[in-house]
Amino acid sequence: MIKTAQTRPETLPLAGNFAFVEGAVKLSSHYAVMFVYEHEIFGSGTLVSVGGVHGILTAHHVSLVPERKGWQESSLCYRNDMLHNKIVKRSDYEHIIVGKYHESHADTGPDLSFLMFTNAALFSTLNAKKSFYPLDPKFNPGLSQYPMADLRKMPWWISGSPAEFTEPLGTDEDGDPKTKFSDFHADCGFELLEARDDGFDYITFDVHAGINKFPGDYGGMSGGGIWTVRVEEMPNGSRHPAQILQGVSFYQTTPESGHSKLIGHGPQSIYQKVLQTLKA
Repeated sequence: MIKTAQTRPETLPLAGNFAFVEGAVKLSSHYAVMFVYEHEIFGSGTLVSVGGVHGILTAHHVSLVPERKGWQESSLCYRNDMLHNKIVKRSDYEHIIVGKYHESHADTGPDLSFLMFTNAALFSTLNAKKSFYPLDPKFNPGLSQYPMADLRKMPWWISGSPAEFTEPLGTDEDGDPKTKFSDFHADCGFELLEARDDGFDYITFDVHAGINKFPGDYGGMSGGGIWTVRVEEMPNGSRHPAQILQGVSFYQTTPESGHSKLIGHGPQSIYQKVLQTLKA
């Protein structure tokens, strides 16, 4: 849970403050989950809470995969420190479409969904090991009021699990295959944040592709959370990193000269459109 005591937005740009950035990146892992079917990853997501409602924020096209494939259940990867296989049935959640995906304009969006848990046991399992990020506007620093130059100075990352980083680990005692999925945080170069007439906002990043230990293909990271960090000063004078969820990724461009563009929804989409959809 993010603390709000004496938050100082003017400290938002943190270029070069690697200790705070590293701490915030580690904290963002507490909210990340991956969608898996038969040892293949098909998307990522972020555990969030909206009032008393809990679920997974992800891209709409990721949410569509089980429905289009006819799968009644898939696996949810949520632990990095042990082998596990949490089966999730489609009846365990209600699929709420926030921004409907269309293949004809996959690069421009919208593309946003919220999987609202309807199975209390599933929530209890995840809540015991993970955290749910509060989608509350009071936690949003209002990035649209910052000059683009300041936004480019800020550290940004997208959390998820690239499919190409999946590793087979042999078999377990029963002869079943074991698979390792990465807990990856892609360091991003901010390029653009823009609001459009559809009420959504869109954010574009530049990322390494196929160089410097970055994936050549970001497939599997669709639906992952877009994050930045700010410094929070507590009443006792101590200063702590606070990871700030600012969007959901949904599209990658074709790699060129070791770089790709990642496009996602921004803070207006997740702090306004999601809440408006849930209240409708």
